[in-house]
Amino acid sequence: MAFNREDLLQQLTLNLAINPGITMTELANVSGISKASLHRIYSTRENLQKIIIQRVKEVYAEISQILNQDHSDYMKDLKNLITAFCNNRIYILFIMRDVFTDCIDENYWNKHDKELADFFGEGQNKGLLNKNFSAEIIANIFLGSLTWLLHMQLEKNNISQQDLENVILQTFLNGVKK
Repeated sequence: MAFNREDLLQQLTLNLAINPGITMTELANVSGISKASLHRIYSTRENLQKIIIQRVKEVYAEISQILNQDHSDYMKDLKNLITAFCNNRIYILFIMRDVFTDCIDENYWNKHDKELADFFGEGQNKGLLNKNFSAEIIANIFLGSLTWLLHMQLEKNNISQQDLENVILQTFLNGVKK
């Protein structure tokens, strides 16, 4: 059976995010490949998780690039940030599960949290976001609403990605816009 490895990895990642206790046999069954093929490709569940964590780090490197660039067009950069999260929603949902957040060092998360807060602080300084909340709270509001909306889109699958990006932007801005 021919399959695309990236599609397979995303499918496995999604199934692990939905059910962190899923076994390799169950992963093979829901993925439509044999258990032998799954083991041949990923060896063990632990190795599979390491590969997913590496992909998560690649996603967050992309997000960090957006957060750390010059923000002369802040709203465009906010939209690009949302697009990056949406394009990588399966990996974002995977790592947002409490079971998996410990797979990455706390210092890594602290760095990312600071980058996100700095980005929203810049939006406050430009007069685009409400200053009644700290930048850290705005970052948490953003991540919370984003994660929930990504989860709902994957679960219900009743909204296009473009519409999802707009819903996230409008939901977020209506809560924190100045």
